[in-house]
Amino acid sequence: MNTMLDELKGKIMSLPGIKSCNTVWREDGHGISMSIYDCRASAVEVAPVLAAIWAHFSSILITKPNTEVYDRTQNMLGEN
Repeated sequence: MNTMLDELKGKIMSLPGIKSCNTVWREDGHGISMSIYDCRASAVEVAPVLAAIWAHFSSILITKPNTEVYDRTQNMLGEN
């Protein structure tokens, strides 16, 4: 997984409007990746691209990646 994420990092961080991205996973293979964008429009625009990036690695993923767009975020560690 670490090798795959190293390969994904440059592709994901080059997406327009992306501010941050974190991925977490468990030993059983379940995981989640969350990205924050400068605005909802950027997230909607790149969602198909992001889905295609993750699909490239579908051979090592348990299930097909699911991309969802949310409307709000709250930084729980720093300033908003």
